[in-house]
Amino acid sequence: MARLLSKPCLPPSPDLPMKTFLAIDISPERGKAFLGGVGPQGFSMEEVWSFPVRSVDALGFGYWDVLSIYQNVLDALRRVADRGVVPDSIGIDTFGFDFCCFGADGRLLSNPFAFTSPMAEASPAKYYSRVPRSNLYRATASQDLSCKTLFRIDAMQRMGCSCLAVVDKVIFMADSLAYLLTGEVATEMTMAATSGLVNVSSRCLDPKILMSIGLTPRNFGSFVEPAAIVGHLSDHTRRQCGLPAVPVVAVASHDVASSLVALPSDEPEPAYIHLGNLATVGIETQAPVINARVEAANVSNSYGPGGKNEIQKVVMGTRFLSRCREEWGNDVSLPNEQDMLLMASGLTSVIDPDCPSLADAPQLMRAIAEECAATSQRPPSSREEFVRCAYVSMANKYAEVLRSILIATRKSASRVFVCGPGAGDAPMCQCVACYCRVARVCRHWQRLDPGHGGGRDPQPERRARAHGSLRRADRVPSGRGVRCSGV
Repeated sequence: MARLLSKPCLPPSPDLPMKTFLAIDISPERGKAFLGGVGPQGFSMEEVWSFPVRSVDALGFGYWDVLSIYQNVLDALRRVADRGVVPDSIGIDTFGFDFCCFGADGRLLSNPFAFTSPMAEASPAKYYSRVPRSNLYRATASQDLSCKTLFRIDAMQRMGCSCLAVVDKVIFMADSLAYLLTGEVATEMTMAATSGLVNVSSRCLDPKILMSIGLTPRNFGSFVEPAAIVGHLSDHTRRQCGLPAVPVVAVASHDVASSLVALPSDEPEPAYIHLGNLATVGIETQAPVINARVEAANVSNSYGPGGKNEIQKVVMGTRFLSRCREEWGNDVSLPNEQDMLLMASGLTSVIDPDCPSLADAPQLMRAIAEECAATSQRPPSSREEFVRCAYVSMANKYAEVLRSILIATRKSASRVFVCGPGAGDAPMCQCVACYCRVARVCRHWQRLDPGHGGGRDPQPERRARAHGSLRRADRVPSGRGVRCSGV
């Protein structure tokens, strides 16, 4: 989580005591809890709990074990209570798209489907056979993406998913964890913006779209802005973790939105690449930009922190590299920045990481080689060449998407911020710096001391800004004219 928005927001003052918060950040691969403090002495933060997050495949579908995640959130609260610390607030951010279904009795009906596991029935084309695409885009200005909430609920309805027949509340992941802690149901705005269910003009759930998938606005909690207090730890939660009735705050609960809150930029419309399991490429604007060019570029106008508008597109992220490591048995040490530049000088292949033939390929290396052959390129012949191909192909994709957004919106960018979990990957940022053709690429990421032992950050001001810059490197080749699909 990039920053917890407290309420009220006041500048540090010698007369104010130290304020503490517990920030819980959950990605599709790992969850972490950070205990932070802000006061006259500056800013400090330490990691107090970390746990794996994995989807479980069962009967052909991937699910999140949400109760296991919840148990780890409770463990984080216990760690804080054991120290004798009572945080002033608790905030949670997670990945977008996915949701839990709860019955009228308040109980979880089933584990949520995982967006990281493709659902064959979740198809924008199948939805558009009933609802014209132009109608949907005029209402939501939302990117076509099969993992979006809209298309997944549509698929669940067509599959006859039993939980939808009795569902009372549909609650997104971060809001579900807040509900389990407090018993209060809310729908945080930046998280809802990932769903494809929000009307871009009213910034409310669109009743007609909900009707098309068999739901109504009453199936969702009331919309809340980032920084709103959702509720306080329930009596049951307090007995489990040993903390008093600490307020749980709806931060910018979509992990991308939380990163954007903390961008160290004074620009009114910064451009960015959020590198996570999926990557989000975009530019922040003061108001939605909707026209034929934007629609043709297949990008979203989403609600952003502070009421701003995010024009963005979701593409393949670090999951591409993770799949490579999984196939190699996780025994490959990725090159450092200097090695990456040297290796890239001999690059012979650039592919589209979002190519449909790669999405569900059981053997990714073979699929990459076949895609190279299909585009008249020499396939990689070693693990190092596959790593090089993956890095440069991803950077090329992000550059193509960013250019398409800038052209469609008639905006410009002199620098690009790279944020999110993958922003600490120096070789990737160096490739992005080359391919994006801008003056500067600024990395913005969180870094804790080795071993995550915690303690006061020795350089709080530097970590609070937490950005460096990378200049273009002439030794990294420019794109070879491989145009990525869907751009």
